[in-house]
Amino acid sequence: MYLDDRTDKSFEMRLSTTLIGNRESKVESKVESKVESKVESIEDRILELLRAQPMGKSDVARALRKKRPDGQVHTGINALLANGFIERTIPTKPNSRLQQYRLTQTALGKKAGQPR
Repeated sequence: MYLDDRTDKSFEMRLSTTLIGNRESKVESKVESKVESKVESIEDRILELLRAQPMGKSDVARALRKKRPDGQVHTGINALLANGFIERTIPTKPNSRLQQYRLTQTALGKKAGQPR
């Protein structure tokens, strides 16, 4: 009987480890997909804001209902700059307090329904 009890316990431990492992991977994938969708949506929201007029990071953050520019705003703006959808209004001074961002022709073409 002792051997049977021990094998049952080891089986239960393996089963619980497997279940916990699966649950952790599901949680990780949900978190990753939420993060990815937020990053995509923040970029789209920034593009929509800049369609009206050029704005600085602080203005963009306030329009997104944030107190100040946070990591999401910085990441979104940097990604849009890197992909060529927006440009700086003062390209020679990227750290200027007066720096604003505006849409490029690429982003305006995207608005008109043209493929990327």
